[in-house]
Amino acid sequence: MRSYVWAIVIVAAAAAPVYAQVNFVDISTDGVLQPTVADSGWAAGLCAADYDDDGYVDLFIPNGVGVASQIYHNLGNGHFEEVSAALGVVSMQSDVGGLWFDYDGDHDLDLLITRISENFPFTLYRQNSPTAFENVTAEAGLDVAQSPIWNSQYGLFRGGSCAGDINNDGYLDLCTTIWNGVARLFLNNRDGTFTEISASSGISSIPRRFWQAVMSDFNGDGWLDIYMAVDFRENLLWINQRDNTFVEMAASAGLDNDMNDMGVTLGDYDNDGDLDIYITNIFQSASTKHNVLYRNDSVGASLSYVDVSTNSAVEYGGWAWGTSFADVDRDGWSDLLVANGWSVALYEQPTFYYVNTGYSPFVFANETVASGLGGARWGSGLAAFDYDRDGDLDFAEMSMDDTARFMMNEPTGGAATNHYLTVRPRMLGPNHRAIGAIVRVQAGGVSMMRLISAGISGISQEPAEAFFGLGSSTYADSVTVEWPDGTQTVVSNVAADQMVTVTHGGFGDLDADGDVDLTDYASFRDCMTGPGDGTIIYLSGCRAADIDGDGDVDLTDFAVVAANFTG
Repeated sequence: MRSYVWAIVIVAAAAAPVYAQVNFVDISTDGVLQPTVADSGWAAGLCAADYDDDGYVDLFIPNGVGVASQIYHNLGNGHFEEVSAALGVVSMQSDVGGLWFDYDGDHDLDLLITRISENFPFTLYRQNSPTAFENVTAEAGLDVAQSPIWNSQYGLFRGGSCAGDINNDGYLDLCTTIWNGVARLFLNNRDGTFTEISASSGISSIPRRFWQAVMSDFNGDGWLDIYMAVDFRENLLWINQRDNTFVEMAASAGLDNDMNDMGVTLGDYDNDGDLDIYITNIFQSASTKHNVLYRNDSVGASLSYVDVSTNSAVEYGGWAWGTSFADVDRDGWSDLLVANGWSVALYEQPTFYYVNTGYSPFVFANETVASGLGGARWGSGLAAFDYDRDGDLDFAEMSMDDTARFMMNEPTGGAATNHYLTVRPRMLGPNHRAIGAIVRVQAGGVSMMRLISAGISGISQEPAEAFFGLGSSTYADSVTVEWPDGTQTVVSNVAADQMVTVTHGGFGDLDADGDVDLTDYASFRDCMTGPGDGTIIYLSGCRAADIDGDGDVDLTDFAVVAANFTG
């Protein structure tokens, strides 16, 4: 919970609470990140992921015709290096978005680039090594055309993409959308190729002007569903029928918002154990069209969402695009970031920062100006992540009228003393980054949850890790990973202020590289020879070595490592 400072005034009511503050500093022009953004249309996104598995989150930034799209490699020293040409990723078309995802299951992140093009809407680059990517679009079966459905002065525009394992075979499938057409679904054949099942799955049966799509198990049956933000018409919720087909059920769930929706983010803002939904909207009007916060009141598979945006004071966001549930001040309650703006000066607004007050009825406080985000701009895609691994969430944002910008989080006041925990779930199979998993943390009497996703916000992506603010707690009572295969891993008494990797099954793969080898043996040895009593709560990186979860690393754990040794 947040801390409060109450001023006592004679014969007057208590003053409003003072919330823990943060200060965002634009470090884009400080040699940290200096991309040149070409206008690709109305909006474009950006994609954050640790593509080379060095522990630091990198960025893909698309550009318009004539300007090369860019990959910014995080050097781990507070700076980025642009490496797209060096990696063999060369694209100077009307790129709009992208997606980092491991399409071939080899544990390396590959890159899908999406663009405004009828003949060549996708380019897929396979990662052969951290320094070399190869164009495999045709080989993978993604050299497919797509035309607009309706005649329009605006033609076709690319929406957001997302990936997830829709048929529970371990491999990531792909969903892409366009504005002015049909959504498309590509089934992973597990051999490096895709088969389009848009028509047979039912996904393409309802053409719309789509923006962002997200995958999550909305009804809790163990199968990923798909929610799609729609411009001008009702949003769509596709419920997985477990046979590669989907049924649209937005209306019965209360999710058929009929406005001009753009971006989507999922998060448990009220910490009641289920994922709520925040949707951004353009054409802002308090009485008719606005951003929407859906509180999840579902019971089991009976879906029920209630619009609480007005009561929660988050309905207004300007001309809104990308968005993120992010615990910016690390108090254990998810806040909201919203990118805003358009080319017309009248519609240029700042990026909004809504602070979660942390108590029912969960009215958010607008701390945009106080946090340093007051300047008007044409914002677009947005992704929140800890770029410098200092234990707080920064964010990157596409700015269509200038350059992309990078905002560093400098906590102040109570936020500066709060603790955190970053959890990276990793699986041994083809879905190495556990896309679709849920991570739950219990700390200081607060229960939190995060979704591990590939594709969210507004034509954007956040990394496959879960960031938790712990407030004053110096440890998490428990960390639970609910894996995509239905199993779960529970780890107790995890020390705060670190990034931990939780490996599926606890098989002794301490570095999560897919095998148990001499590197894991060495790490295991170091964990055993830490504190004299073998307790690992104080040892960063040793939690995965406690395979039986009894609180120490001993010979029982070593027996499991030895049994799974692959050399």
